[in-house]
Amino acid sequence: MKNLISKFWAIGLIFLISFNSLYSIDNHLLELKANTSFTFFQLLNQDRVLFEDSVEISDKKISVQDTVIPINSVSLISSNSQFIDKFLIDRKNFFSPIHLINWQTNSFLLDLGLPSNFYDFSLFQADNRSTSFLINNYELNDPLTNIIDLRDLRFDEFESIEIIFPTRSFLLSRYNNPATIVFNEWKRYSSIPYSRIKYIEAPYENLFFDGMFNVNLTKKINFEFGITKHNALGRFINSEKDLWAGKLKSTYYLSNQLNFNLTYRYSKSLARFNEGINLNNPLLEPGEPVENILYDNQRALVINDDAYHKWTNHRINFQTLFKLSDFSLTQMDFYFNQSLREFRDNEHKADSLRVFKNYWSKFLGFELKENANFSFNQLELHLRFEKSLIESPVNDFTFLKKIDYQLMGYAFYELNLFERIKPSFYVKYTGINKIEDIFFSYGTDLTFKISNKVNFILGYSDFDQILSYDEKLFSAITGLKNIRTRIFSGRFSYSTDNLKFNLESYYREAKVPSFVYSDYRSIEYNGSIIKPYPELEKLFGGKFDVQYSFWKVNSTFSVLFNDRIQNFNETTFHRIIQPRFQSRFEVYYRDLLFKSSLDLIAGFRVNIFSSFSARSFSPSNLYFVDVRTYNDTLFNFASIRIPSNFTIDLFASGRVKENAIVYISIENLLDRKFYLVPYYPANDIQFRFGIAWEFYD
Repeated sequence: MKNLISKFWAIGLIFLISFNSLYSIDNHLLELKANTSFTFFQLLNQDRVLFEDSVEISDKKISVQDTVIPINSVSLISSNSQFIDKFLIDRKNFFSPIHLINWQTNSFLLDLGLPSNFYDFSLFQADNRSTSFLINNYELNDPLTNIIDLRDLRFDEFESIEIIFPTRSFLLSRYNNPATIVFNEWKRYSSIPYSRIKYIEAPYENLFFDGMFNVNLTKKINFEFGITKHNALGRFINSEKDLWAGKLKSTYYLSNQLNFNLTYRYSKSLARFNEGINLNNPLLEPGEPVENILYDNQRALVINDDAYHKWTNHRINFQTLFKLSDFSLTQMDFYFNQSLREFRDNEHKADSLRVFKNYWSKFLGFELKENANFSFNQLELHLRFEKSLIESPVNDFTFLKKIDYQLMGYAFYELNLFERIKPSFYVKYTGINKIEDIFFSYGTDLTFKISNKVNFILGYSDFDQILSYDEKLFSAITGLKNIRTRIFSGRFSYSTDNLKFNLESYYREAKVPSFVYSDYRSIEYNGSIIKPYPELEKLFGGKFDVQYSFWKVNSTFSVLFNDRIQNFNETTFHRIIQPRFQSRFEVYYRDLLFKSSLDLIAGFRVNIFSSFSARSFSPSNLYFVDVRTYNDTLFNFASIRIPSNFTIDLFASGRVKENAIVYISIENLLDRKFYLVPYYPANDIQFRFGIAWEFYD
């Protein structure tokens, strides 16, 4: 009965919002028709029918008909997001933007310390498989596993990184994930050619190169090209990472009301998996702790010297932006994605069981989004249709091939009252194939701007998080398809010229529709994953930030807290798989030197984390689990406690005459010896150097 009421409530709200928006837009169009007469083709041929006849630039009047004004996509969902801007991306962290995101948000990065192995990035305790990653409005997650390899992205093409407010995250996700990150694409319109070259060098032959070029081929056609090469051999046997990635993009500005974008992205990576240091080591003395040899390249023997995978992605997107007027923007996208992951183990060993697994996923989609802004009302309507083809090995003898159709859409309505109070309401429909796989979700939040210095946000959402294809396969015994999830989240901020104070918190409750008891530990067994789904799971946490600047010195202090409680058949388990407490401290000095030709930043950062329960990484399934085979025996890695620890980094970056950025860092300055995943030694002390050079000719 409760679900039925929720469905009627959601349908009613969509109808009410749609009717209100159409009525208001129609009134605006009637007003326009009274003063303006035009046809559709006249609209395309004129640059600005609904605007003034000219604009003033540098005391000269230039006809708007000769001025190209690019159309930018907008999203109401971003109105209360946290942003990481271009300055932070370019100047504060040359190591990896993933580490930068981790530093700026309430998250934890499980870094194995090897260039080839996966990160398990946990945002608001939502891991890789529960976090959606998008470029603009295009979702990158592979539909088979609901993950991507973040190291395969070209981060230099992004203008900013956006952390969606938790209660709104499910709206942009294919599987209604509770966390979402959007990478906003860098855009440029200029007849002056622009090129950028970036080079980074780090220990263990870790080399990175990125190049990009952008120019207007004609007044109405812009062209962009980018390429990335990353190669790192790693410290141990079978730990290499190799990547080629590229991008081609062309934009056609037919008029100031109609733009077209065609984008192709390609990536192909090789990642080798050695599964960490082997404890059954003849070079390890009896009773000697394994920590003694973790960083000894001569004595440390790895478990696997042959496993690897190759991951190839092709992404094509054709976008149309149509701006009828100042209060209306229509966006249409046609896209195609093909992903092939080839996993191999014991490929060159005649006396071992050889593993050859190919994971295919292809999907073709259409997306339509309408933004309307009228008076104090703002509306965003979104519709997405996808056809997915999944091919995946179940085991050595069974192969799964599945075709699915997904239809999803949401309505987002925001009321702007005097620029002080902004209540928002949103609903979403998701349908997969059969009529019983239909999910309704909804949420609301309130933004209250008390003054120019004080801002407060409070939100709630209720939605079904849908399992990915491989997770459905793992839980085939229970038939579980979705997890009902509720999120409460709030954020309070206070800012002045020199002081910024921020406090945010979240509470997430996940409940399975029909509970089937299972072991509370996740287990990798016979090439598959047995994953526990508690009857009820509660995840909660918060983050406290203080930023203070004085003279030319800037400082940031953060305290993070995260915890979770799981209930299995009325039995409560209180176990955390990431630090409950983290503390971060950063101080840097910024000044203009040498007659303002050098913009210098130099400082240090400290990261402290508490102990937590360990897990192990499964290369074949790209999963972190509690129990898996170790030296031919099932071993419970959750029995290992990762001790608390800390790291200190030094960094400096300088922009030279607006053309070049030079970056130097010393990471893990005190050369701390530890691991976050048994038994993968974290990076020891490392010196990193990078340079990015821009050319305008």
